[in-house]
Amino acid sequence: MTIRIIGSMLAVLALVWGCYAAAEHFRDQGRAELQARWDAETRQRIAAENSAILTRIKNNERLAEQQAIDKQKLKAGYEKEIADVRAVAAIAGRLRISQGVCAGFASAAQTDGSTGGAATATGTRTLPEPYARDIGALMLEADEIVASCRVAQEYLKKTGQLP
Repeated sequence: MTIRIIGSMLAVLALVWGCYAAAEHFRDQGRAELQARWDAETRQRIAAENSAILTRIKNNERLAEQQAIDKQKLKAGYEKEIADVRAVAAIAGRLRISQGVCAGFASAAQTDGSTGGAATATGTRTLPEPYARDIGALMLEADEIVASCRVAQEYLKKTGQLP
């Protein structure tokens, strides 16, 4: 009887161990399948990300090339506008003011008959050279700023950022 009990206990123990071993085997197999699926999905995700990165790099390179072209056009437009403004300022000659604007200031100014059509205007005098030079510099600076704004506005309209 004792041998039967011991035999039965050994049989139960073998059965429990067999179930445990079978469960461990299938668990390991499931882990391996899950890991293989995970690895495959990770490889696909990395490949997709790398492809997206390469596409974005190519797009950025094309965008940089287009921006360089736009920058050159913008710079050329700016230089043309500034050259036009400076050419007009060079032709303009000395400034003239009405004697009525400032009687004391205008009477101290000298009459200059060599400035062209503006000099023939009755009741005007040329500004003294230091004042004319300072005001002319301010006018040129203002005209250059306006020219810069015109170029920027044209660029914004061209790129669709301005209606």
